[in-house]
Amino acid sequence: MTYAPRVVPYEAQTIRTKENAPFVDAENIVGILSQISDCDAPKVLVAAPSTKVIWAMFAESDLLQQLNDMGYTIMHITSKHGAYIDKKKVSRKEFSARDVINFLAVELPQRPLIPVRIGNVNRAV
Repeated sequence: MTYAPRVVPYEAQTIRTKENAPFVDAENIVGILSQISDCDAPKVLVAAPSTKVIWAMFAESDLLQQLNDMGYTIMHITSKHGAYIDKKKVSRKEFSARDVINFLAVELPQRPLIPVRIGNVNRAV
């Protein structure tokens, strides 16, 4: 089955401020993913303006647990914190681009890739 790209707008329920940003970002990601009904658990690429934004969201909210409960494998890597797969720190070699691409293309080929951008949408990344 082939998936064609499409844009599906998501209206956030909470206004994002500096104080509540990690919680609102997490809430928005779960909200977006909850609306997806095309497949069981799609591949999702989350982009943010900085490592700080994603790390704060992971550390200050229960997003990782919610995504795990929804059936997602969470893979993230930064120069500051290193590489993780489902909360487990792994070597950069284990998390090489080849391994990630292999995981996404071979182990999960039936799932479409859904990009999600978090942070201030009025600011260029």
